[in-house]
Parts: sequence; C-alpha cells; structure tokens
Amino acid sequence: VDFDALSAAGLFLLHGATGAGKTSVLDAICFALYGAVPGARGRGARLRSDHAAPGLPPRVCLELTVAGRRLEVTRSPAWERPKRRGQGVTVEPASTVVRELIDGQWVGRTSRNDEAAHLLQAVTGMSLAQFTQVVMLPQGEFAEFLRADAETRRPLLQRLFGTDRFADLETWLADLRRVLDRQIEQVDREVDALLARAAEASGTGQPDPSQPDPSGEQPAQDVAALLARAETELSQAAEEAARASAASTEAAGELSTARALAERAGRWLAARDRMRELDALSEQRDRRVGELEAARSAASLDAQFQALGEAETEQRALAEHARSLAGQTFRLCAELGLDPLDSPGASGASGASGADLAEPGAGASTAALRRLARMAREQLMALAELARDADERAGLLSEVHRLQAEISVARREREELAGRLAELPAHSRRLEEQRHAARAATAAIPAASETVARAQRRSLAATGLAQARDRLTAAELARTAAVDAAQSSRADWLDLRERRLTGMAGELAGLLEPASPCPVCGSTEHPAPARAAANSVRAEDERAALARLQAAETAREQAEATVGELASRVAELAALAAGPDGVALSAEAAQAELAAAQEAARAAQEAAGRLGELEQLVADAERILADTRTGLSERERTLAQLGERVAGLITRAQQLTTALDAALGPGVDPVQRAGQVEQLAVAAEEAADALARAGTSAAQVEVLRRTLAVAGAQAGFPDLPAALSARRCAEELVELEGWLRGHEQAKAAAAAVLADPALCSAAEQPAPDLDALAERATGLAEQARLAGLAEHTARTRLSALRRIAAELDELARTAQPLRERAELVRGLSRLAEGTGGGNTRRMRLSSFVLAARLEAVAAAATTRLLAMSAGRYALVHTDETDGRGRSGLGLRVVDAWTGAERDTTTLSGGESFYASLALALGLADVVTAEAGGALVDTLFVDEGFGSLDEDSLDEVMDTLDGLRDGGRAVGVVSHVADMRARIPAQLQVLKGRGGSRLRLSGVAQA
Repeated sequence: VDFDALSAAGLFLLHGATGAGKTSVLDAICFALYGAVPGARGRGARLRSDHAAPGLPPRVCLELTVAGRRLEVTRSPAWERPKRRGQGVTVEPASTVVRELIDGQWVGRTSRNDEAAHLLQAVTGMSLAQFTQVVMLPQGEFAEFLRADAETRRPLLQRLFGTDRFADLETWLADLRRVLDRQIEQVDREVDALLARAAEASGTGQPDPSQPDPSGEQPAQDVAALLARAETELSQAAEEAARASAASTEAAGELSTARALAERAGRWLAARDRMRELDALSEQRDRRVGELEAARSAASLDAQFQALGEAETEQRALAEHARSLAGQTFRLCAELGLDPLDSPGASGASGASGADLAEPGAGASTAALRRLARMAREQLMALAELARDADERAGLLSEVHRLQAEISVARREREELAGRLAELPAHSRRLEEQRHAARAATAAIPAASETVARAQRRSLAATGLAQARDRLTAAELARTAAVDAAQSSRADWLDLRERRLTGMAGELAGLLEPASPCPVCGSTEHPAPARAAANSVRAEDERAALARLQAAETAREQAEATVGELASRVAELAALAAGPDGVALSAEAAQAELAAAQEAARAAQEAAGRLGELEQLVADAERILADTRTGLSERERTLAQLGERVAGLITRAQQLTTALDAALGPGVDPVQRAGQVEQLAVAAEEAADALARAGTSAAQVEVLRRTLAVAGAQAGFPDLPAALSARRCAEELVELEGWLRGHEQAKAAAAAVLADPALCSAAEQPAPDLDALAERATGLAEQARLAGLAEHTARTRLSALRRIAAELDELARTAQPLRERAELVRGLSRLAEGTGGGNTRRMRLSSFVLAARLEAVAAAATTRLLAMSAGRYALVHTDETDGRGRSGLGLRVVDAWTGAERDTTTLSGGESFYASLALALGLADVVTAEAGGALVDTLFVDEGFGSLDEDSLDEVMDTLDGLRDGGRAVGVVSHVADMRARIPAQLQVLKGRGGSRLRLSGVAQA
C-alpha cells in the first residue's frame, strides 16, 4: 500500500465489504511497529492467511517517517512450515529487521526482536495502547468512553497517560500502613508475651490486658513489683537451705563412721572363712603339683615327638600317592589293550608281578614302570606321522562340505531366477497398460479443471442467489414501508400547511406591534387584529413536518435504489447459476455437480501424478528381466565347476582313510591315540618317582622311632606311651601354674587380714544399726535437697524477671519511633485514598492526576466539537461526586442554545458520534504531547459516519480537513456510500474466495 500517495491527497478513504480485511490493514501496521495485534483481536488472531501457499511465510514490511527519521520495519511472526525432508511441520521463529534511510542508503539497525521493540517505542514515544488511541481512533470505544461513569473511564486514562505510578503510590502507602500496623500489633503482642512470661516466672497471675497503656509505663511498673517480691523470696530460701544442709552433713558423717566399722568387721570374718576353704584343698594341690612336674619332663621330648608325627604323616601320604599313580597306569594300559608285564624286561630277574608294582620300595617294580614309559614314548613318534595324514583328510572333507553348501546355494538361486524369469513378462505388460492409462488421464486434466471451475462458479452463484432473493424480498417490503411512510409524511405536511394558511391572519396579527406598520396593508393603526385559532399551526411545526417529509423521501429513494441493486444482482446470479438447460440450479444441485466434477478432477490428477512413477517402473522391469537372464546363465556355469572340484577332493580323502585304517584299525583317530599314549607315559614316569620317594620316607620314620625311645628312657619314662600320656599343651600348663599360684596367694592374703589387730578389734565390737542411721541421713538429705531446689527456683525466677525487664525496656525504646511513623503514614494514606487527611473532595491521588489530564482533553476536544456542532456544544470536566461519595472523572456537555450543562447520555446518535470523535481527537493531541510530542503524520478514524445527517457530516468533514494542516494525512474507515463520493482518494479492500486484494483509486501512484 503506497501510503505516500494516499497521504498526498490529505484525506483518504479505506472501505470494503464486511470481512474483506479493512482491519487487517490497520493490524498489519500495528504488528510491524509493536509485534502484536491490538485489542481482543490479538488474543485469537491468526496472522497467517489460510489462502497462502504452505511454504510462503507471513510477513509485513512497513516504511514510516516519524520524528524526522525514515525507517523500514520487516517483521514475521512465528509460523509452521512443512519440513524440507520427511513429513510434518517445523516452527519458524519470529523475526524482525529494522533499517534506516541515511543519505539515500538503507542502513541496518537491528535484527533482534527485543532491540527492535525498544528502538521503535523510543522513536514513536508511544506504547501499543497509546498508538491505537492516538493514530487509530476507535469510535466505538470513545462513544462508550463519552457516556461512561468515572470508574469506567479510569482504566483507559491510566493506560494512555501512564499514571499507574500514582495508583502504585496509593497502593504502596496502603501497604506500608498495613505493614506498620502489623509491626505495632507485633510489638503489642511481644509486650503481652513478656508480661505473660513475667507472671509465669513469678508464679502470679497475668496483668489485665484489657487496659492498654500506649506509654509502656504500666508494664514496667508491674515487672518492677515482681522483681522486688522475687528478691525477698530468694533471701528467705537461702537461709532455709543453709540450715537444712548443716543437719544433713552431720547425719551423713555418723552414717559413714558406722559403715566403716561394719566394713572392717566384715573383712576379718570373710578372711577366716576363706582360710578354712583353702585348708580343705591341700590334697588337690599336691596332685596338681605332681601332674605339673611330669608335664615339664615330657615337654623336653616335644620336638622329637613332632618330628616323628610329621615323618609318619608324610610317609603315609607318599605311599597312598604311589598306589594311586600305579592304579592309574594300569587303567591306561587296559584302555590301550596293553599288558605291563609283557613289556621288554618286565619279567626279568626281579620276578616282579602286577601286585609288586603297587608296593612302595620294590626296586623291580620301579624299573618296570620306567620301561613302560620308554615304550610309550617310542609309540608317540610313530603316531605323529599318522596324525598328519588324518589332518590332511579332515581338511579335504571340510572343503568338500563347504563346496557342497555353495552348490546348494547356487541351485536355490538358479531356481529362484528361473521362477522370476517366468513371471517378469506378465508384470511388464501390466505396467505398460497402467502407463498408457496415466498418459490418457494427463491429457484429460485441462478439461476436468475447466469443468470444476464452471461448477464452482455455478455453486457460488446458486448459493448467493438464494441469499440475494431473500434480501430482495426484505428490501421490497422495506421499500413498501418507506413509500407508505413518505406518503403519510406528505399528507401530514400538506395538512399542516393548509391549516397554517387558514390561520395566517392570526399569525400575522400576532406579529403586529403598536405604531409599527402592518406587513399587509402598511397601516400603523390596528383597530381589530385577528385572533389566532386554538389549533393554529406555527411556522416551526410546518418546518418540522417538511423535514420529516424530506427524511421519508430520502429513505424511500434509498429503499428503491436498494431494491434496484438487489434485483440486478439476482438477475446476474441467476444467469451465472443457469445449467445446460438455461434454468438456474438449486444450491444443493450445484453443490452435487461441483462435488462430482472435483472427484473426477481429483481422480485424473492422481492418475497423472503416477505417470512418472510408472515410466520408471517400466524401465526398471526391462532392466530386471535382462539381469535375471544373465544371472541364470552364471549360476549354471558355477554349478558345473563346483561339481568337478568336489569329485577330486572325495577321491583323495578315501585314499587317506584306507592307509589310516591299515595302520591303526578302522575308526581309530591317531591324534586321540597319541593323547592316550602320552598320558600313559606321563603316568608311568610319575608312578616310578612316587614309589622311590615312598621307600625313602619309610626308612626315615624307622630311624626317628628308635631315637625317641632312647630319649624317653633317659627322661624317666618306662616307654613311649607313658611319655605320650604325660604331655600337656601350653594352655593346660598355664592353667595348672595359675591355679597353684592363685591358691598360695589367696592363703597369704587371708592370713594377712586375720593378723590385722584393727580388723580383729572391729570384729569383736557389737554391730551398729546401719538401717536406722541410713534412714535418718536420707530424710535430712531430702530436706536439704528441697531447700536447695527452692533456693535455685527463687534465684532462677529473679534472673528471668531481670531479663524480661531488660527486654521490656528495649522494646519500649524501639516502639515509640515506630508508632510515630505509623501515625504519619496512616495520615498520608488516607489523604491519597481520599478518606481523610484534609482531603475534602474525597478524591484519590490517581483520580486527581487523571482529572487534570481529562480537563486538558475536554479543552482540546471542545475546540473540535464547537466546529462540528456549529458552535452549539462544548465538553467540560466536572469533579462531582459519584454514588459512593468520591469525586470522579466526570464529563458534561454544555449546550450553547440553552446555556445549561447536561449529561453526555442525552446526546442523540449523530451528536454522540461527532462528540466522541472530537473527544478522540482531543485525547490524541493530549496523549501525543504527554508521550513526548512525537508526531505521526497519518491518522485513521474508524466507523460511525452513518449516524450523521448531511449538515453534520459536512461539519465533521470540515473538521477532518482541518487536521491536514501542517501536512497531516487522515484515513477514514467507513461503509457509508456517500463517503465514497466525498473522498476521491480511496484504498478499497476487495474480498474473494481466494483471499482479499487491495486497490488504490483517485491517487497518482509512483
């Protein structure tokens, strides 16, 4: 949209059918500047057209001149586009680019959304809410604003003038007042808590909280009295505690002396009894002394006994190991079918038998085992050669198995290729038929598309025809009513005119004045002036009737024009909806025809869409057929070659099998036989070595036995069993020595106690009554404890009261400044809220500030309203109280014809329109100045002109023309047909099923 061309005309019109998109043009400007759509539209707006291609991004590019700077803003919202690969969509983020024209060159300023928002708001000096009220004047809102009460006007004024800080100040003062009140309440609660703690600590009742003492002196006096009482109680408790402690100490001393005497007597009597018990154990002591001496003699033979035991254990283990190895050797010989006695030299001079082989120490048996091992080693060398032949045979058989697997795979592939070769020709023929059909469908697409287009036009025309006929019927009824109303108005006017002419003499007589000439005869004498009839008609009545007639005639003409336009539209739609027979189709029939045409076109499109795919499938089928024939020939050659190789390998394997069977016997594996012979050789060698070690160990055992017998005789033991029974372990020796040592020590301790004269004398004295003494001491100690507890309680109570008194003094010092500040804030808050503090108008601080702004708005609006109303109306601000007794943001209209002020709701529809327009223009001027004076050269005025009569419309248009002074352009958004004749420069929004488009007219475009 070339707004420069529109602005050159000064005044231009934005018009179009309902839903065409006039508001979208204004929304695009707001979105470019602020990244948002104003009002309720911004909460549910879809910024991307459903008519756009899937990959086409939604974008607006706006050039504007503001504050002497030329800027270009390109902005796109977040939107979903199809993925470039695969199915689904992906989200494109919002983007913004701002450039500035400097010295004829566009210079980039920012491409960040947040930086662009700050830059543009700083340049325009307005927020989105202010911009939509200053640049795009919404008439519906200002008509409501004109008639609203004070509380309804407040949010809009706060939003436009940014006076939230004053409302925030009211809230802050109220919050601070509540905070300080809570702090004072907290101080009072703390004072009450301290008094309660003082009463609890002193053991008295709590002071009466129903008598508040703001000075804080009474709580301090109460606590001081409690302190004096606590000091007296502490002095008395201390004296009582001292007396009770002295008596308890004396009784405890008497009890301690008696207990010492009883303890000494008890020790002497216990020692006497213990000595008698020890004398009774003398025989047992002598027996344990003999046992200890024998154990000490046997301990000298411990090393020899240990060596003999270890040698016997080793000899038994070696003999058992030798027998196990010999038995294993015999088992291996049996598995191999050999007889160990048949080996060379096995039955020589030694004459050893199989049983001799298991007896340790038999030299001949050891030699036989070694000869058996040598024989096994000789057989291993012969088996190694046979094992190599067996490995060769195994390799040949493995290769035969692998080749046979390849033959099976080749045969299976040959069969698959043969089967595929049989099916491929028929598949190729089917694909060729489908390709021919797709080519035919492609050729039929243009005709199908044309059929769909014709059906769509008929369907739209048929649907619109029914609606147009309904509107035509309603318009004809309205025309009939308008004709009747015009005829009735004409009859009324003629009747009034005739009645006025009839009473004209009385009307002229009413104008006569003494000494003034008569307007009819010119005489200055009026001897018998006519009298006006009781039902005479005044000139004003006739003019009013004529005005009603003219309005009725205008309505009739408009109704007749509407009927003519609708009749033409019905005829046009009937021609478009006509079928092949020339008769207009019904909406249902046209829709059915459209559905059938669309289905046929869709089928043709689907068939044509597969043409490329089918072309490729046909080429692929021909290539696959040639590849299959080649592959089948290759499989035949491979099978022949593999058969020849398998036959040669089988022949060589059979030759090797025959040679191995002759050397080892049928089915014998040389590798397995070699392993068995290797085990036999190792077993025979290990058995021979074990037999030799077992014989040596038996000889060592015999030597150790003879040596131990000689040593036992020297130690005094008759034989080895006697020495063995006298042996004791270390723990048993320690136990014997400890028992004997404890017996001697206990006897010496008892003798020492019995010899003590002091203990003996105590035992001879009479025993004291310990229970009576203990009972007396316990009673006195309890009395002392209770007296001490009473003293501690009194001391603790006094200490607690002193701490509470200190806290109460500190709390009183800090509470006084807090109370003074709370009183000051409370007064300021009531002043700002309008509930006190000398605020006689009961006006809030925010309302006071807004009232000043509204007064300026009313003054600016009056300048325009006087021009629009031909000097009749003016707007004034009033601070009259509302229904709640608060001074509000009132507006009154002053009628110059009567000189009276009246409510804005008394204005008629047309008067309300130009009054609200004047109010919007005045508010725009004040907000612009308030926002920093940034002037935007283009102004948009929304709907509302249809409620004006011709004279009022002329005055409003003159006012709008006056806005162009200084180069300002005004865009009018209206449906009124007369506006198209009054404003040549126009931007028309034309809607259609494929979306809306814009058309400029009456301007010189670059």
